[in-house]
Parts: sequence; structure tokens; C-alpha cells
Amino acid sequence: MNASEALAEGLHLAADRLALRLAVRALGAAEQVERIRVRDVLSLDDYARVLDYLAKLTPVRDVEVLAVEGNDLDLLLALDGERQTLERLLDIGRVLERDAAAPEPVYRLTPR
Repeated sequence: MNASEALAEGLHLAADRLALRLAVRALGAAEQVERIRVRDVLSLDDYARVLDYLAKLTPVRDVEVLAVEGNDLDLLLALDGERQTLERLLDIGRVLERDAAAPEPVYRLTPR
């Protein structure tokens, strides 16, 4: 990685941290805030399906879109409960499938 790429990566990380900090304030005082990525969002219908599905889950108080990159959505979820409860509901619902190999919470939108 050259100096220019390193600088760009550093600025990107700083912007992400600032955005996350500001988003947490905007969401208010939730018990927990979880950032997730959803892959394979191929259409506007898929986009609406992901947001509607997450918004209807009991522990999810708010869903905020942080970024759209290609077919990926970066989301911030304000939870009224524990992350483990959300994970169990996502496993049961089978709308989003966890990518166990990813280091951060990454899910794939399953086809209808």
C-alpha cells in the first residue's frame, strides 16, 4: 500500500467512526446499537424488503442506512434488547443468512 492509499484508507476509517458516532446520537438512547452489512440487495424491491423486515423485528427500534455500495447495504440498528436476540430472530426468519466467515456481522439476502 502506498502513502496515498494509506491516507485514503485512514480518512475512510475516520469518516466511518464519525458517522457511527453521529448516527448513535441521532438514534437516541437505545440499549444497544449494531452495525450490519447486507449483501445481495439487487433491486429496489430487495432494498425495501430488507428495511421492512428488520423494522418489523421486535428488538429493532430503528434502522438507519449508513451506505449503499454496489449490492451491499451498511445499516445501523438501534436495539431494545440484546444482539443475541436479534441474531436468533434472523436465524428463524430465514430472510437474511449470516456469513459466518466474515469478521463483522454480514448477512446475505435470501431469494424469495
